[in-house]
Amino acid sequence: MEPDLRRRRSFDRRFVDDHGAAPPGALDQPFVGKLPVGRDHRVARETEPGGQPPRRRQRLAARDFAARDGLVQPEVELPPERQRSIAIRRDARQPVGPGLVAGETFGSLGHHLDAASIGHVAFVHDGWPHTIPTAIARLDDSLWLHGSRSSRLYQVLAAGEPVAVSVCLVDALVKARSAFHCSMNYRSAVVYGGGVPVGGAAKREVLDRFTESLIPGSAGDYRAHLARELKATELIRLPLDEASCKVRTGDPIDDDDDLALSHWAGIIPLTTVSGTPRAAANLPAGIDLPPGLRP
Repeated sequence: MEPDLRRRRSFDRRFVDDHGAAPPGALDQPFVGKLPVGRDHRVARETEPGGQPPRRRQRLAARDFAARDGLVQPEVELPPERQRSIAIRRDARQPVGPGLVAGETFGSLGHHLDAASIGHVAFVHDGWPHTIPTAIARLDDSLWLHGSRSSRLYQVLAAGEPVAVSVCLVDALVKARSAFHCSMNYRSAVVYGGGVPVGGAAKREVLDRFTESLIPGSAGDYRAHLARELKATELIRLPLDEASCKVRTGDPIDDDDDLALSHWAGIIPLTTVSGTPRAAANLPAGIDLPPGLRP
């Protein structure tokens, strides 16, 4: 690919609004400045024109174009079956951007993250994009991740490189009268930022809370952490300073002309539940299931 085409495509991705369309005239403008690739990302953020980091300028541009087109209506309640998205910033704890739903605040982000045990971490390393799943836990006002200190993912996180952590939970399949309008009801969130490694006494405490978040009811049924285990584990805190949420709920949205057709339409709920605990094959006799893990 020619260099100028590569720059143009990067420009298009960074300045696409929440509706998937580039702002008017964006595709006709040349890209100027450094591309945020690999370990030079932070330098690129500081030296690009416009006085704002790329992601900040992108979100401001999306909000400005939405306001100009009359898309921002924070006082209007959308129908429950409509898909909606919100962008959340820590400083105001208020949603901004197109598709607002009145009354939806920072708490929505916590609910989505609390319901997920796996997050997909996207990052750029040595000039190549990667996305890797890892266990996550939302504790207080931060997202926590932990894994092997020797892994590429946790080396990137410990270095504070920019990452995006996404979660998605599918609540139902949405069957419409046409295949075109079939969909899913879901809750999703993306957290943006740079990781902060945590050590010392706080590391033990957070790891215990992390494990309890993943396996509720198991607290107190573990031996103490070994020093070598703590040394081999990287614990990362990702502040919830910038994030976005998207949700779809309700029935299918069919074309008016299709409503009288003799095809079934509705939702098929999907749930994830804990099954009955099964003891390990090498568990000695006489060790009972902890009360917190009993059905």
